[in-house]
Amino acid sequence: MALETWHELHERLGLQALGYRKVLYCELFCVRCGDWRGVLEQEADMYKCPSCQRPSKISIICEKAFTRQPEIPWERIAKPLSPTFRKLIMMNNAFDEGYQRRPTKQPDRHRRKARAVAAAVMAD
Repeated sequence: MALETWHELHERLGLQALGYRKVLYCELFCVRCGDWRGVLEQEADMYKCPSCQRPSKISIICEKAFTRQPEIPWERIAKPLSPTFRKLIMMNNAFDEGYQRRPTKQPDRHRRKARAVAAAVMAD
């Protein structure tokens, strides 16, 4: 934590005297559960997902947040990734063993005409 100026120290102590507490406003990313926003009392070495309790990555949005609320629940802001997309993210690159892109089906524009011609030939 960086050194505070006298003004910042005075402001922080004044807010704490009024019943506020300092919190970190953060965003947590869990591969399985999605993105979450919430507050933490202090920085930690490891952060767990509020839903599945797996270790997750976190980014601090605001370091100088104050609140009077005793508990602020985590809020999900983005849904989890699809299993296919999750698998692609976890791969080192697209040239890994076992990676095969599905061939896309191209519509046959002449299928209807070909069937009509074949039906006409069979009818004759």
